[in-house]
Amino acid sequence: MMISAPDTPFGAALIHFWKVFARRPLHLSRLQGAFATLAALAVQEDPDRSWPLILNAGTDQEVPFTIEALLARERERHATRPQVPTGTIQDLLTRWTGSTIKEVITDWSGAGFQLRFAKKVRLAPKKTRTDSMGSMGVACSWHLVQAHTRVCSSDDAAAHINTCLDTLQGKKLLAPELTEDGYLRLSWQAGSWLGIQPDGWVRDYFLDFGWEGEHILAFDYFAGTFRAFE
Repeated sequence: MMISAPDTPFGAALIHFWKVFARRPLHLSRLQGAFATLAALAVQEDPDRSWPLILNAGTDQEVPFTIEALLARERERHATRPQVPTGTIQDLLTRWTGSTIKEVITDWSGAGFQLRFAKKVRLAPKKTRTDSMGSMGVACSWHLVQAHTRVCSSDDAAAHINTCLDTLQGKKLLAPELTEDGYLRLSWQAGSWLGIQPDGWVRDYFLDFGWEGEHILAFDYFAGTFRAFE
């Protein structure tokens, strides 16, 4: 993340705040702590400075620099996109049954991680082809359970997370499970699964099932609903 800020304690706190805001999953308590430090330094360095600051949203729209306003802008980005029923996503998830996690990308887009899926398709008795089955990007809370033991979660240190996520490569999935509240579970054997738990602050996860004709089957789960990608 490229951030321009003055070479002062306030500038350093501003950079830190944006880094905390960009990390996934978003930890609201850490963000509030970073903002409180920033506010205190703003008053200390420039008592006459108006606080909170006013941000230019890029469309001649000015918004107050507060956590609430920043999260509201995230919601606005998705609010106008078509809502998709959970049942539609549940049907699409069946495509991933029997697929293999072909690739694990940690620190995806600087935050969260991505899984890419593939499946072997039999063309003839002795001929197969490996097809891409899409991908999933995770930006919310999650936990990894192997042999009935919780081995990792989104709260752990980055090095441990990367090591654990790398073990998912090559796993063959059973039927994915999706609940009405957006919880998604990918299992590869009894007692071993990856559980994706929506937080509701920003985009929780992204599902890409590829193309159907001229239409891309890609969806965000955000604020309790699935939204079609446009």
